Amino acid sequence: MRADMEQARLLGYYASLIHSAKPLQISHFGKFPWETEAEYAPKFSNVDKEAFDRIANFQFPSDN
Repeated sequence: MRADMEQARLLGYYASLIHSAKPLQISHFGKFPWETEAEYAPKFSNVDKEAFDRIANFQFPSDN
């Protein structure tokens, strides 16, 4: 039943996107008792500093 309720909300969200003049979020269509605000927060993975350092050290050829 939980999956059915979440699917119905998602369908309502997608159907409403084309009719809305302002941006919509799925949280505008209600929050179920099993959901928390933290579930809507963006989730980021850990940053790999070594990968960023390797990218920063790239030497790109110039067209000149």
